[in-house]
Amino acid sequence: MYRKLFAAAAMLAVSASIASAQNVSLSSNGSPIDGFGASANGGIPAVGQTFTAGDNYLTNFSFFLQNDTDTDPSSVGSDLQFRAYVYGFDGSSATGSALYTSPILSGSDATTFQQYLFDTGFTPVVPGNMYVAFLSTSGITQNGLGFNAFAGSDDSYSGGNLVFDFGDNDFSDPNSIGVLRGSAAFDATFAASNVTTTPEPSELALLTTGLIGLVPMVRRKLRV
Repeated sequence: MYRKLFAAAAMLAVSASIASAQNVSLSSNGSPIDGFGASANGGIPAVGQTFTAGDNYLTNFSFFLQNDTDTDPSSVGSDLQFRAYVYGFDGSSATGSALYTSPILSGSDATTFQQYLFDTGFTPVVPGNMYVAFLSTSGITQNGLGFNAFAGSDDSYSGGNLVFDFGDNDFSDPNSIGVLRGSAAFDATFAASNVTTTPEPSELALLTTGLIGLVPMVRRKLRV
């Protein structure tokens, strides 16, 4: 009985610090979908995933990349330079200004998929609305003929699709956007609030004291 009481105290303390969120988690199937790289080098200039916001703030997202030896066996993926972006998405193209822009990153030269995790802080989004997270070579001078491949996912996801840009190196022109069936291996994490809700020590002490105070009551009931 005592163990149950203290377990309840621990569960209450933990629940006070967790904000509800509907996250996206699309695991990798280990197979490359296609390569992307600078359009000047003959590559698809941008690839990404549309998703539906699960709560008020996007805190991070990730893709999985590997060196695309099928596209360019003589190059290494680390030659590829790109940025990550998040925009609103109206079903056919990106909308408005970028909600998040990453620094310039180098592509993976690994022959196995590597996770690229982007910390967006607390980027405001509207629950239930659609957005696009994508990687693009737009406006970046390339060091070589680098290409990277995207990992695909077999997980079913009704909140978005894999997307490619075949033209102008951004997602604002619906005439150059390809929305495909299926999904990339992609994760997105949301938070309900941008305020950490860890309980104060005084609150924990009061909670614990109250539960300990139940012990005599439990004893009396057991004796009856």
